[in-house]
Amino acid sequence: MPDIPLLPNHTTQDRFLSALFLLMEHKEYHEISIVDICKEAELSRKTFYHYFKHKDDLLDYLAQIICLCYSRTDDRSGHYHYFNFFYHMQNSVRLLLKNDLWYDVTQRTMRQYEDLLYPHDWEKALGDQIDKKEWFLEFMSYGSARLVELWCKNGFQDPPEKLSSLVEKIQSGSLVI
Repeated sequence: MPDIPLLPNHTTQDRFLSALFLLMEHKEYHEISIVDICKEAELSRKTFYHYFKHKDDLLDYLAQIICLCYSRTDDRSGHYHYFNFFYHMQNSVRLLLKNDLWYDVTQRTMRQYEDLLYPHDWEKALGDQIDKKEWFLEFMSYGSARLVELWCKNGFQDPPEKLSSLVEKIQSGSLVI
């Protein structure tokens, strides 16, 4: 089984998502059908359609799981949980990258967690730049996604704490090159 068992409760939805990742080990995402997913998950199509309308809804579900990394955490530990999640999902990250789904999932995640990612007073945080909030979110979301992509290409050699620390230094302006 792929590294999906770290999902929160191993629900029926998790079984479908796990099945998708198992199938992506041997097939391209666009070649995988809902019938394939149901067969791999050992669940019926009726059950699939109870939870999802389309195969792409599994990517929205994955985005919800990623959002859980930030709920109930502060900014500082949120970075660690984000990188730790992907550290334990290395094979899944590779499969998302291989299937050109990584930035699609990032976009889906960003849409869902705007207030979870940075749960603070936006007015206070951005001041007179409040109209640039969307830019800030794009930069942080895709910047973090790009770090995970590079981390994957380097074989996840660094621990999650190191990447979390790097992001904190970038955000605080204390990164010295």
